[in-house]
Order: sequence, then C-alpha cells, then structure tokens
Amino acid sequence: MEDESVLLPSGLSTVASNWYQYTGQNATRSCIESITGCAFGSVGCVERYAYRQLFPGGLRQNVEPSEVHGLSEGEYKAFLTQPYDSVRRFDATIHIRAQMAHLETKNERATVDIADAVQYYATVIFPAFSDKLTDYFYKSPDTKDSWRALSNASLSDPPRVFISCDDVVLKTALVSLLHRRPVEYPIIPVYVNGSRIVHMKYHNTLKGTVTVDQSVVDTAFDWYAMSLGNVLFAYRKGATKMFSTFAQTAMRVSLENRKTGKIFMLTSHNKWRAVWDWPE
Repeated sequence: MEDESVLLPSGLSTVASNWYQYTGQNATRSCIESITGCAFGSVGCVERYAYRQLFPGGLRQNVEPSEVHGLSEGEYKAFLTQPYDSVRRFDATIHIRAQMAHLETKNERATVDIADAVQYYATVIFPAFSDKLTDYFYKSPDTKDSWRALSNASLSDPPRVFISCDDVVLKTALVSLLHRRPVEYPIIPVYVNGSRIVHMKYHNTLKGTVTVDQSVVDTAFDWYAMSLGNVLFAYRKGATKMFSTFAQTAMRVSLENRKTGKIFMLTSHNKWRAVWDWPE
C-alpha cells in the first residue's frame, strides 16, 4: 500500500485510515481494481488513471490547437493522432504561472502591468530558466549524458522543451530569449501560439470572446503537452514553493514520469529547489 495522503472532510489523512480502506472485499473495491488496474489502496495510481481519461491522446478529426511552433510536420501529426503512450516525449517542460491581475480578476488588461512584468521576467526570471536548461542538458554530470534515453533522442538532437505560461506576451518573450541562446547550447522551444490559453480560476475571462471554443482546445493541448515532459521547471508569482495545479496535474498523468521525472521550482533569490522526486 502506498504511503499517500488524501483530503477528507475531517482533514488530511493517510490512506490507511480513510474511506478507501473500509470498502473491504465489496463490489466497489473489485470494480475500482478492475477498471483502473491499480492495486488496492493506491490512491496515486487511481488519480493518474482518472487524469489520463481526460485526454487519452489523439484529437478528434478537425480539432486542432492554434499554431504549434517547434515541431516538424510529422511530429505535429503524431501529437494529433497517436495515443498517449506512442507520442514522443518532451525532454523538459517549463511552466510559468504569472497570475497577472487582468487575468485573475475582472480588471481590464493594464498596459503598464504587462510592460512591467515583461521587463521583470526578461531580466530576472527568464535568464534563470535559460541557465538551468544549460546546466541540466549540457553541464551537470548527473543529467547531461542521460536525458536523451528518456525520450529516445539521437546524439544530434537538441533538447526539445515545451513552454507553457498563463500569459501569451510573457511566453513569447521567453521563447525569444531561448532562440538567442549560445549556439553551443541549443534548445528547441515548442509552444502553442494561442492568445486565449487559460490557466487561471476566473473562467469569465473566456466569456464574450469569439474564440472560446478554440481557447478550450488550446488549453487542453497545453496541459496534454506538459504531461509528456520528462522534467518540469516551474515558477509561480512570488517565488512560492507551491507550484500550479495546472502543472501539477499534468505531471501526475504519466507513469513514466513517476519513475524518472523531477520537478524543480524557481524560488526566492533565484534558487532552484527540487520539490518532487517521483517514488519508485
């Protein structure tokens, strides 16, 4: 039985004392095990199964995200049509949760807010991400020779990094910086060029637009692509040690990540902290 915690009405409790344990040998237990293939008491396994059902892979015909940059035509078609376990994984994903005021509340988009944010991220946050990618893929003795095996990359393939952010202006600025990296440390940024990707709780941001349907598709694809990353580098406004629910759920999907993946948070003073090393 896995040593995991679940949230109960009475508070946080280990699996040994929650409702799951009291199902005994009844039909509920047998049904859960049969459907999910998960061992009794493995809350994490059942959780991952549930997330996988949200987006098992392969989009319906004529359903596509907006522009996807950084993939060849063949790779793009594979993402649209192949089942989850067959799609080539990303060597890393980046998720930035800027929590801009105009997206989180009813406030209108503030130009000065965006300008100040781009300036701050471009000079403080984004260089820290670029340096971390260089270290992880090209310098660290722990990872520079092993990352290719996780995604079956050839020796000539630069790392492919999926970029996800809750603001398209900031995402574009980060992609621009990664394109200007030193030629000896190349990175291929992959991203959805959708202007209405929504990672925030204020769902009314979608309302009143002509792109609401496309926004849902772009957001789903963003989440799906993140779940295919072998490692996550993340930042949340305020350099908090907690990472976004959007990123966390995506990283919980893959059993492969559970065995090999890591999550790194950029915290205060531009220090990187490993916040989750998936247990065996």
